Amino acid sequence: MMLNRLAAGVDDLVIKAKVLASSDVGYILTEDTLHLFSAHEIDLWEAALDRRLDDLQ
Repeated sequence: MMLNRLAAGVDDLVIKAKVLASSDVGYILTEDTLHLFSAHEIDLWEAALDRRLDDLQ
């Protein structure tokens, strides 16, 4: 998958985790776009990000 290849080339673990989490949920959440997502979508994003960060550490 394209996002997995992109993540492989990233050294910063937080950015890598965000790229991989976006692959899991189908979107990327930022402070600028936070207001566009439901509480449920935010929870899904945060869980995916936490899971990916744990996997990388």
